[in-house]
Amino acid sequence: MQRTSWRAALAVLAALLLTATACVEQAQLPDDCDAPTVARTATLAGDHLNPEAIDVCRGQQVTLEVVTQQDGVLHLHGYEQEAPATELHAGDRLEFTFEASRAGQFVVEVHPPEGEELEVGIFTVHER
Repeated sequence: MQRTSWRAALAVLAALLLTATACVEQAQLPDDCDAPTVARTATLAGDHLNPEAIDVCRGQQVTLEVVTQQDGVLHLHGYEQEAPATELHAGDRLEFTFEASRAGQFVVEVHPPEGEELEVGIFTVHER
């Protein structure tokens, strides 16, 4: 009897995993994923980046321009060497150029002069 219950439980688990996998959407690659270089521009206003999600592909040379409407320090987690934390002032245009060498999702964070740091966006590097 125990073998039948064990097999039934495995069958149910397998069915649930297949259903969950079918529901997960595959990430859409950026249209310019085959380009060797890309440029992305975002505006930092208040507590969010617009657009909030910045997508590139691994291996691309990225120029990231951020136009800011606030003071603080901008930080891109996981890419500290390539795009070091930079002090910003309202009205500044910051530009970082680096290779997207690591795939994954990286938090874009702002440390305002007063208060706690804010997660303002996501920088996603897709595998090709």
